[in-house]
Amino acid sequence: MMLEEKVIFYFSKLIVNSLPYTNNYDTST
Repeated sequence: MMLEEKVIFYFSKLIVNSLPYTNNYDTST
């Protein structure tokens, strides 16, 4: 993984975790 991909992945996880419907997202990851 490149650094940029790690950063994007990290931030997308943060964003997803801050959303109300994340419980469904967490199971699919």
